[in-house]
Amino acid sequence: MKKWIYWIIALFTLVITFATAAVVVEAQQPQTVDMSRSIAANEENFNARFTHHMTEVNGIRLHYVTGGQENRNETVVLLHGYPQTWYGWRKVMPTLAERYTVIVPDMRGLGESSRPDDSDYTKKVVADDIYKLLQSLEVDRIYVTGQDMGAPVTYSLAAQHPDMVAAVALIDSGIPGFRLEAAMDSADGGTWHFGFFAAPKFPEMLTEGREKEFLTKFAFRSPYVYRQETVTDADIDKYLRSYITPGDMSAGFGYYRAFAQDAKDNAINETLLSMPFLAIAGEKGTGNFTLTNIAQAASNVRGVILQNCGHFVYDECPSELSQQLLSFFDAERFDVR
Repeated sequence: MKKWIYWIIALFTLVITFATAAVVVEAQQPQTVDMSRSIAANEENFNARFTHHMTEVNGIRLHYVTGGQENRNETVVLLHGYPQTWYGWRKVMPTLAERYTVIVPDMRGLGESSRPDDSDYTKKVVADDIYKLLQSLEVDRIYVTGQDMGAPVTYSLAAQHPDMVAAVALIDSGIPGFRLEAAMDSADGGTWHFGFFAAPKFPEMLTEGREKEFLTKFAFRSPYVYRQETVTDADIDKYLRSYITPGDMSAGFGYYRAFAQDAKDNAINETLLSMPFLAIAGEKGTGNFTLTNIAQAASNVRGVILQNCGHFVYDECPSELSQQLLSFFDAERFDVR
């Protein structure tokens, strides 16, 4: 065979090889995705499933979100933490709504709910807001869950209305009067912010004009959030738009200023609560503290620690949290033990 034929065959092979390689490389290139459309679609789907409401209880306007199954006796109430709003539960609500009616309020003074004239943020009064809301909706049996600041409100609701509350889940928090005070003592290794937030006037004075910067650094871009990517800048904006107008910060601090009275109110409960309690905590959050604290207040308690999860459990580990709550509530619903 002549040499020019070999050269033609070699050149043809080389062209085919490069063409194939080019196709393979092109196929492996990452595709650019317009995430704004995906986010908008998710929000549209969420808004189609859940409805916002306003009602008046105890002299305040209470904002709440509802969705899910229309069965008043299979209702889950979700109470948010600080510095957050109902929006903290957004990743958990759709899963729970597949089996339950879901009610998610903004607690008084926070989110879209109005501030009380008397600045009363004792947890028994906040819990009474929730109770009056449920009465207005003709709900008489609930499963209730509180994250962070929502936990002591949840406990107070269960203590005041044990016939209504079928089961309680408390998430990465503690109850005043049951050794939470040790976690507040910064001189003995406790967390500094309890004392600072409870001080009169000074927190407002020192954070005025820099509310968003302060709360972002304190809560969302801090060790409290172990999985930082789960709380986006857009999420922070949605949380903090309810904390930056005049009076908003005082409302949040009011929840801390009421802790001393909360401890006294809780001391009135002479017997341990008997309904089932589930203590859920992030491994990188409060860890074992949530269970040991709640065990001082209730007789039927078990605990779960979610691995690789920080304090804001519903933001960081929503799938794991949803499954834990469903398993717990379903067991009480069908009395499976």
